[in-house]
Amino acid sequence: MQHNFPILRFGGDEFFEKIILETMAYAKTQDYSYFLETILRRLMEEDVTQEQIKSILQQLNKPFEKYVFIANLRAGDTIHPNWMQPFYSLEPLLKSGMICSYKKSLFIIMTHPSQQFQFERVLHEWLALYAIPTDTITFGYSNCNDTQTGFPMALREAFFANIFAEIDMLPSCHYKNLASDCLLIELYRKDATFAMDYVTSFLAPLLDDKADPDLMETAITYIIKKGNIKEVAVAQFCHPNTIRYRMAKIRQLVAPIDNDYVFYERLAAAVKLYLLHSKMTSD
Repeated sequence: MQHNFPILRFGGDEFFEKIILETMAYAKTQDYSYFLETILRRLMEEDVTQEQIKSILQQLNKPFEKYVFIANLRAGDTIHPNWMQPFYSLEPLLKSGMICSYKKSLFIIMTHPSQQFQFERVLHEWLALYAIPTDTITFGYSNCNDTQTGFPMALREAFFANIFAEIDMLPSCHYKNLASDCLLIELYRKDATFAMDYVTSFLAPLLDDKADPDLMETAITYIIKKGNIKEVAVAQFCHPNTIRYRMAKIRQLVAPIDNDYVFYERLAAAVKLYLLHSKMTSD
């Protein structure tokens, strides 16, 4: 105990061979989980070549089908830290897929021979079958990708779709529905420093320590609510005229000479990059 070395005491009716086998099985499981996390981190964060993708998929040693479908799951801040554990009960069903954690999120990966596979429907049927609660979980869904060439892309699509589901305060988001937000994702992914230089430059008057915090909060809500003043007012517990006053002040501070369309476009890009960066650095 002095050197933090565990001492185990047994009652006498245990089979030592069983203890050894169970310990080895647990260690193997932990090693494989770490191996999976390392592999997925590399696919997510590095620009791997086609040959490297092929090699990685071979190392995973799974009977992957032609097309890959991926969901990324993330829990609310107040949920139990072991929220991922029930989802691993789905593993026996994933003959040609797998489950793996990444940062504070969870990937559920399925492959199928058909592009028409109803991935989302099947996943939620399984979750219902195992009575796994999803009320506090956000889902991000990838496009259908070719497993051998698009595996890393599918991972990133699901992951960023989930982040934008959180940003827009929606229960789920499909990458295919992100439209021009995909450009912001790729800009941030390829050059986060450049992206954040734009954000801090454009939003500087709102991010200043001496600035009214209500202005930045209103700007964020305005973009999330797609410029709907009434919805912003409800979310901010204010009168619509208060929101109009704040937005006029925000416009005067960050883009006094831009017309309505240019102002909204620039503000939306800056706010979404700001929120994306906040989500990425909070993991």
